[in-house]
Amino acid sequence: MASTTRAQDILRTYRQVFLKGLATVLPTLLTLWIVFACSEFVSKTIAAPISNSIKTQLVETQLGNEVAFRIWRSLALLRKPEPRPAPAGLDDAAQARYEAAERERIAGQEPQRQQDLRAELDRRFPNTVGAFLAVLTVFLVGFFVASFMGSSAWGIVESWLSRVPLVNKIYPGAKQMVGFFLAGDEEATWQAVVAVEFPRKGLWSIGFLTTDNIEEVEAVSGERVRGVYLGTPAAGQIVLARESEIIAIDMTVDEALKFLMSGGVIGRDPERPPALPTLPWQTGGGSAGGPQGSGDEESANS
Repeated sequence: MASTTRAQDILRTYRQVFLKGLATVLPTLLTLWIVFACSEFVSKTIAAPISNSIKTQLVETQLGNEVAFRIWRSLALLRKPEPRPAPAGLDDAAQARYEAAERERIAGQEPQRQQDLRAELDRRFPNTVGAFLAVLTVFLVGFFVASFMGSSAWGIVESWLSRVPLVNKIYPGAKQMVGFFLAGDEEATWQAVVAVEFPRKGLWSIGFLTTDNIEEVEAVSGERVRGVYLGTPAAGQIVLARESEIIAIDMTVDEALKFLMSGGVIGRDPERPPALPTLPWQTGGGSAGGPQGSGDEESANS
């Protein structure tokens, strides 16, 4: 009996040690896997197509050939050959046949030459160049649109897109969604992390404070209402709640997203000092949500 208990204790100790090692190793492996998956996605869907398009132009066009041979002088042996001069003493008909034969000979060698040149460019032209050009293009577009001329030109393009069937149904929503998650100003982003009683009294859901001034609902409810987005960026819904029914939560937006996406397993950051969040209408337009807010905790939870 004692030996059985001792064996169970040993197995329990080994199990605890294994689980502790697993808890230490898995986050690192998961992080590496996510980084690798993201890099593979960027490489295959962005960098590779851009790099392949550039290499195709370098191989198949005369101007591209000249650019490639100027950059990599050692590739000069892969230049497209020039027709050899006709032997002296040929009459006009014979010279014409000779020149036609030369053109046919060069055309027959061209597929192999392009294949050899493409193989050399694949070896010397990494896909990271495509990723760099994509990032550079985004910066250039940003600088252009930030200027008066660029903003006006892009306004004309958007006006044209709004008149294209099907596109005018997709583009405005896509633009609004991207602007919502990437905008830097306070008004375009989530204003606070809050909780409301949903889907019924006694059950609380965590969400993000969004819109206001819904006059039709306010006229019926007799009180100002606010939009609260419940869920994650991938899936969720908007509910309209009275201001008196919304409670500020001491969480940052990142903490709230982790909480929702982990099913409540990951909560607040234990190393972050607690804050006293307030809602905009409770402090005359002050900030809210986690460490960005400050104020009276009782007022925030009223």
